[in-house]
Amino acid sequence: MNRPSAYFVLPRPIGDRSLWSLLLCLVPLWAQGQADGSVQVSDPVVPYVVEVNLGDLPTVPDWQPGDPIREVPRWQDPTRRPPVPAEESVDPLAARQTAASFLRDPSFSEPLLNFDGQNFSGRTPPDPIGAVGLNYYLQAVNSSTTSVMVYDKSSGNRVAGPIALSNFSVCSGGGDPTVLFDPLNQRWILAEFGTANSLCVLISQSADPIGDPTQTWYAYNFQTPNKPDYFKIGIWNDAFYVTSNELGGSPVYVLEREAMLQGQPARMLRLEAPDLAGFPFQLLMPAGVDGSNPPPPGSPGILMRHKDAQAHGGTTDQLELFFCYTDFDQPNNTFLVGPVAVPISPFSSDLCGFESLNCFPQPSAHVFLDPLREPLMHRLVYRNFTTHEAVLGNFTVDVDGTDRGGIRWFELRRGGNEPWTLYQEGTYTAEDRTNRWVGSAAFDGSGNIALGANVVGPTTYPGLRYIGRLADDPTGTLQRGEHTLIEGTAAANNNRFGDYSAMTIDPVDDCTFWFTGQYNREGRWSTRIGALRFASCGCASPSPTNVLAQPGSEDNEILVSWDPVPNSQGYDLYRTIGACGTSGYRLIAENHQDPQFLDQTASSRVQYAYTVVSRDATLLCPSPPSACASAETTGRCLVPPELEVPPSAVTPGRFTCRVDLSWEAAFTFCTTPIRYSVHRGLTPDFDVTEENAIATCLEATTFSDETFYLDQTYYYKVMAEDAESTGDGGCNGGNVGNQAVSVSIQPLALEALFFDDIEQGTDNFTTESEQGWTLQGDTTSSGKAAWFAPNPDVSSDHALVLAPQRIPEDETIILRFQLYFFTDRTFDGLVLEYAIGESRQWFDILAGDGGLIPENPNRFLANGYSDRISAQADSPLAGRWAWTGVNFRFNETLVDLNDFRGQHVRFRWRMVTDPDTDRLGVFLDDIGITKPRRCGCIYPEQWPNQSILGFIPCLNALP
Repeated sequence: MNRPSAYFVLPRPIGDRSLWSLLLCLVPLWAQGQADGSVQVSDPVVPYVVEVNLGDLPTVPDWQPGDPIREVPRWQDPTRRPPVPAEESVDPLAARQTAASFLRDPSFSEPLLNFDGQNFSGRTPPDPIGAVGLNYYLQAVNSSTTSVMVYDKSSGNRVAGPIALSNFSVCSGGGDPTVLFDPLNQRWILAEFGTANSLCVLISQSADPIGDPTQTWYAYNFQTPNKPDYFKIGIWNDAFYVTSNELGGSPVYVLEREAMLQGQPARMLRLEAPDLAGFPFQLLMPAGVDGSNPPPPGSPGILMRHKDAQAHGGTTDQLELFFCYTDFDQPNNTFLVGPVAVPISPFSSDLCGFESLNCFPQPSAHVFLDPLREPLMHRLVYRNFTTHEAVLGNFTVDVDGTDRGGIRWFELRRGGNEPWTLYQEGTYTAEDRTNRWVGSAAFDGSGNIALGANVVGPTTYPGLRYIGRLADDPTGTLQRGEHTLIEGTAAANNNRFGDYSAMTIDPVDDCTFWFTGQYNREGRWSTRIGALRFASCGCASPSPTNVLAQPGSEDNEILVSWDPVPNSQGYDLYRTIGACGTSGYRLIAENHQDPQFLDQTASSRVQYAYTVVSRDATLLCPSPPSACASAETTGRCLVPPELEVPPSAVTPGRFTCRVDLSWEAAFTFCTTPIRYSVHRGLTPDFDVTEENAIATCLEATTFSDETFYLDQTYYYKVMAEDAESTGDGGCNGGNVGNQAVSVSIQPLALEALFFDDIEQGTDNFTTESEQGWTLQGDTTSSGKAAWFAPNPDVSSDHALVLAPQRIPEDETIILRFQLYFFTDRTFDGLVLEYAIGESRQWFDILAGDGGLIPENPNRFLANGYSDRISAQADSPLAGRWAWTGVNFRFNETLVDLNDFRGQHVRFRWRMVTDPDTDRLGVFLDDIGITKPRRCGCIYPEQWPNQSILGFIPCLNALP
């Protein structure tokens, strides 16, 4: 490598009270690496020294309608090729979390502070990030540059900002902000990537970010060979470790921390780890220190990622650790060790495939949100608890094989010089259809964990929630929550969501968690900031000892006793079914005063485990749970059968007015067989009664409902009854299970105005070239035939044209088709076009024709275009949106045709390739034009104006 000459730039003034004490900035230049080429070493970077009071800087003006809106692109390496997903599976840890009981912790359920952070700035996604220091909380988001706000942490009041980081930085900002507080030296770190290939890092000289009268910042501009997309910084005792998403390998940058803390010229080392095969977007995540204890001397920097064997090859899902041994005295002696595999429970990264940015649904919206399956989420937290070291992280997984997102979290530990091993892991989800993702977690000083995350789903707008666990809770479960920080009230209008969030810990008390993330109160994003803590952090209430459980004097009784705890003001008693070590404890006695408790609701044939918590005089400081005690009793079997999974409700076909209910067989400790009853109501929380039963004493685990009212959403609950003769059930006189979670559906069928499943051949279609679209039978959505267009490595342009269709004047007309595409992403793709009448002029389906048909960017109702064709592509579609890349399976695309009502329209599917990479191609099946057909009968109040004969079939359909 030839080293060019260094050059100098003059700083630009930033405000009347700002003083630049150093007028020259040396831009870093890469020196020769070591002989084997594994390390690159930059020339020393001389920082600007900036003295400034942040409160005196000009603020960034609020975004106003009409101001520019820009999406910060996610960079993806087109050479990384994800595989086609295999069969879907259920996360093995999800059931453990949904079965776990939420333990009482009133202090954690109410945030200490809960307030809005920065709002929409014209840039998407916001990349909200923040950190807490001695007196202030700093939050940053994407704006025209990085926008920084300073809050008083005692009140949440704004102290300074929003400030453009570029106003006192070295380079013009590009985004992807980072805010960190270094607990080892009590310094603030602010960073963003530059508009050129650079990394801009600022370090404060003290813990006060404002400055009175000024604060000194050391501002470094490190040059990188590529844009350091999605970069993350980990604070370590020997360096700042930086990773990013770049072309080729996964880079690791090592910044000379000791020199930077002193404002001295600092070098940057660059190493590379091998890529994973299946993610076009990826990076390692560096571990960063929390707490006042640094890693042991000589500890290498820790970097990590998750590896899904289905996506990247191999036989075992695992975490991969890399260790960076850094030597700034002899930089060429710096090296990476890894990957070191830590096997974990199987998980699936297949969320609408391995590269789609459109996955999670929102209420009443056609924008599906980015699942962010690829990175470990910010932050990867390191703690030295003295007795052991721990690393905490999380990433997004598919919890049930239906593209529903949950959060796999994990804790690694090691003692002494032992290797890192998995201590615990879990999957954060719940028994609903809500996705949980964009997680961030941290330890407090007592080893408790808080995890904040986004939620979204078909009935849930994008909001923020948090959950947690105490250090002594059963491993692998989050039992303190789930709590809402802020509910969303509107759908996001852009699929790029969040990108990351931040959970940090207060360095003063080492107990208060601070969390920030994105939510939506309107189509454009907002951010929220919350402070929360466990009352038990730092307190020392002793646990009860000598806990004993034994049968009571009567049937169905168990007596639990323990030694009194001095100065205890009450005891909470928890019970679970199973032996000691079982999870799922539930509170059965709260603030009990005596050191014994008679459980009179115990069932025979079951073993129960008990644990006791003591509380101090404030009732706020709970002890860790006591050691467990277990016992069995005699008498009746009282445990009702349990439906462990909510029932499902589906309409079996597009053109069938019927609701098919199904559920898994109930589990019971008592006598079988199980009988089921199905109840129907009009609200989610309807009470189960004999009157609303629509089926009773079923042996099967399925039922079909075929009688409905018009325009009505129905809710169903399934009840299970065992065969015990001592209960109050209506079938066997048995025990009846608790009301199952209701499932809702509005019966709706379709009327086909046109439908072709391609089984009858080509009669409804023409092709515009001989070598293009063909019929094939190997890959279909249904039946034995589907259209196919290949993706060769030569220029091609082939169209499949549907025969002219007259679109009627009905209110809701939809074009629907099944599409599976596997093309060279952003270079080859498929578009849908239309022509009116006999016109030979074709227009994109989203475009207007300059006359009758208006432009409508929201014309896709589901599974619309996936990305733009690159402007550099040798293609007539260059710059246009298309289906490009991989969607891995047939998905149904829905197109709103209301703008075409009353017109004769031709539609064509146009496949275009450029002379480069070949891929499989596209498959098209089951093409139809439909309008909705309501299921059911007229309302009773309508029938006097209708034929009585039409109402007779509904007489028995009352809900």
